[in-house]
Amino acid sequence: MAFKPNYNQARADRDRVKAQKKLAKQQKRDDDAAKRKGPSDEPQSPGADEAPPTDTNNS
Repeated sequence: MAFKPNYNQARADRDRVKAQKKLAKQQKRDDDAAKRKGPSDEPQSPGADEAPPTDTNNS
């Protein structure tokens, strides 16, 4: 005698495959976007990492 169909298991399998496909598609989109943006997506202004000089001699 054959087993009766397990709808919940079949649905979980379909949902799992759908989620994996969606994740792979999003990863591909992210990779393509990164390629379009190039290596430096945020331009740095010159001297932005240096703090402005402070005057400690206020006499």
